[in-house]
Amino acid sequence: MREIVATFSIAAFDPETDSLGVAVQSKFLAVGSVVPWARAGVGAVATQAMANFNYGPRGLDLMAEGKTAEETVEALTSADEDRGHRQVGVVDARGRSATYTGSECFDWAGGVTGEHYAAQGNILVGRETVEAMARAYEGTGGTSPRGCWPRSRRGRRRGAIRGEAVRGVAGRARGRRVRRG
Repeated sequence: MREIVATFSIAAFDPETDSLGVAVQSKFLAVGSVVPWARAGVGAVATQAMANFNYGPRGLDLMAEGKTAEETVEALTSADEDRGHRQVGVVDARGRSATYTGSECFDWAGGVTGEHYAAQGNILVGRETVEAMARAYEGTGGTSPRGCWPRSRRGRRRGAIRGEAVRGVAGRARGRRVRRG
């Protein structure tokens, strides 16, 4: 039996509270030190697959300079020679979202975006995991990045894995700034 090493995540924005967050589930230990990045009033980034550690801080800096989520993903991936092995999901402080999956990521790999979120996964049995996270988030009316946590659990129930789950929330109203975990 093949060991499942899947990773999936959701980056989200709550327009009612201006909170941003990332939730990630992975077989890989210490995933919280790599995948989730969020900065209050700026955006949230989830970098995975053959994660580029610079996508988090660089993506947040680009959004702080005024780039949209889509422009941020384009800037990150176009400058990366190994982009074919990368996966990233981004949501900016206005709720615009973008996701990217390189052509060299292990199957199944892909993502979906919607109003205020980007969900992505790799080495999954199919797209059901990211679709379940998206449906669950949309089912809340697209509020509360704190709600990303149950969304990642919903994805896990859809055939993913056991392993480490991490979430991080950054909220402008509370003045908190969460970079990782």
